[in-house]
Amino acid sequence: MDDFYAAVDIFAKPHFAKPAREEAQWFTKVYTQKGFPGLLRSCWGAYVAFLDDSCGGRLEVLCSPLGNLPCYKLLTPWGAIFGSDPDILVSMGHLVPAVDFQMVDAQLRFRTLRSPRTALRYLEELPGGCAWQLGDPETVTDIWSPWTFTATPRQLSQPPVQALAEVVRYCVETWANQLGKLLLSLSGGLDSSVVAACLKGTRSDVNTVNLHDGTPASDERVYAHAVMNKCLGSVLTDLQYDMEAVDINISSARMLPRPCGSALAQGVNGARHRLATELNCPAIFTGFGGDGVFCYLTSASPIVDRIRSDGLTAGLSETLTDICTMTGCTVIEGLIHAGLKVLSPNRRRYYSPDLSFLTTDRRTQLAVVPHHPWIEAPRGQLPGKIAHVGMIAEMLNGLDSFARDEALVDIAPLMSQPVVELCLAIPTWMWCRGGVDRIMIRESFQEALPAEIISRTWKGGPDGLAGALFERNREGLSLLFRNSLLVSHGIIDEKSVLARLEDSMPVRAGENLRLLELADAECWARHWSDRGTLSPSAAGKAAAGI
Repeated sequence: MDDFYAAVDIFAKPHFAKPAREEAQWFTKVYTQKGFPGLLRSCWGAYVAFLDDSCGGRLEVLCSPLGNLPCYKLLTPWGAIFGSDPDILVSMGHLVPAVDFQMVDAQLRFRTLRSPRTALRYLEELPGGCAWQLGDPETVTDIWSPWTFTATPRQLSQPPVQALAEVVRYCVETWANQLGKLLLSLSGGLDSSVVAACLKGTRSDVNTVNLHDGTPASDERVYAHAVMNKCLGSVLTDLQYDMEAVDINISSARMLPRPCGSALAQGVNGARHRLATELNCPAIFTGFGGDGVFCYLTSASPIVDRIRSDGLTAGLSETLTDICTMTGCTVIEGLIHAGLKVLSPNRRRYYSPDLSFLTTDRRTQLAVVPHHPWIEAPRGQLPGKIAHVGMIAEMLNGLDSFARDEALVDIAPLMSQPVVELCLAIPTWMWCRGGVDRIMIRESFQEALPAEIISRTWKGGPDGLAGALFERNREGLSLLFRNSLLVSHGIIDEKSVLARLEDSMPVRAGENLRLLELADAECWARHWSDRGTLSPSAAGKAAAGI
């Protein structure tokens, strides 16, 4: 007999009704009748599902797409061990951490790619939407893919603007109603404002915070207060990013099996995590991922998509005008860029490497590219949709980048599976209609949000914090890189890094962010290398404070 288990948060999709008091039985019935593909068509959330057929000796494991619950796999002589926290696997004596410096190098070159092969040896990740089956050999099958929803425009049962409003509201409300209390990080930008509008009327006690670095460029409080006044009516806490809490000798990704953090994250997350703890909020909601999900493209790709979908119609002229209005380019420039895309071979991969401050050998060899099931588009995909999927894929590393030792979880409701599926089915040229980026989501919430939020097309950010952190820690960064594990393994180019750090001229924004990322990666490598010097039993005692 098959036993079906699902861990953490799993919900029915809007068009699938389920008995309110028979949730576990309903999900089991869905799986029994339709298998994992049926489960993914009917359900969503953050979960890992296990099918255990003790009679047939079969074990299957499915990780939810786009959820914030990772599923790591460790094969041992006596079986497979699954978990969501590498540190627990170490503490229990199952994993002796050893840094895979080849994958560290790959991660630093391709920052946004998330590979099933982690940067800790022997520890692999089951990608979201994939199912693993025990056997000889073991198999991993892609069951859910974003390309399913980009292949052909879906026939929606209602206008896209209405469908989008309903699906986004449903997902935000579903997440919120699981909690008695939450903290919303309200930046004043469009995406977090949409989340705020959806939280109105939920059962959860909603607290809000706005973060800034004290400079006019990052001060979004006037917009955040406007949203609060219209949508929630509660008190908005104003906080500055906490530079004092940033320790460049500690990795913000030390709880993860890959170096995908930045010292900047300590300043951004530290203040709001402390506030959430003070307010006894178990979760922080953000607008994370909205730009990607809502197809914020500023290239000529939508023009090419329209040509290939509709041909030389009047709609093509409209899309050309829209792109020129949105980007500020001339019609001639728009045509040239579109023409180059039409004439060039269709690029089926969405990523490109960042080689800054890496060694020459690594730049020329590019030996390892992190693999991911979404990494290569099927033939015939439109360039705009390849870029759309790429933007969403680039957000995956941010979904679960919170410390498991905190009784706190970060939730990005705009990255929920039903929202992503619907947005991928909407043609790229519809998202820039009228020359306004993300116009579909703006129109979906134009009645629910203040006019100044709907109409604004720019937003501040923590750039000032990045610059201040860098200048404040120049000396410490220099010391860190002079005694670097990543330098000794031929990954970071010590000469170029130190030359930039010792140059008294201000560092460009992109460079200071990159150096803060590399510093975080260095600390990540030291953290796991130090853990690896302990025996499994000693690691467990150290983690338990014994």
